[in-house]
Amino acid sequence: MSNRSLFSRRLGKFSIDRDYIDTNPGVVQQILSTVIVVRAEMMYHLDKVEYIGLSHSFEALPCGQVAPWYTPKILSDGQFHSWVKE
Repeated sequence: MSNRSLFSRRLGKFSIDRDYIDTNPGVVQQILSTVIVVRAEMMYHLDKVEYIGLSHSFEALPCGQVAPWYTPKILSDGQFHSWVKE
């Protein structure tokens, strides 16, 4: 098939604090529903999980470019809104 995937090179890095995962599982589920996680690592010294994922919301990268960091934007009502590139 000659069609390139819509997710091709739409890589991003992000992290979520362990405490936030414990206290806001519904919001974390909303966040993670927008990405295909290809790597997750518990960073015990930072008490957070660092992720690398694919998402339609992330910018497509040229081959060889390092994936940028993104932050999930949470609205004042506590709901996930969008991704913000750092």
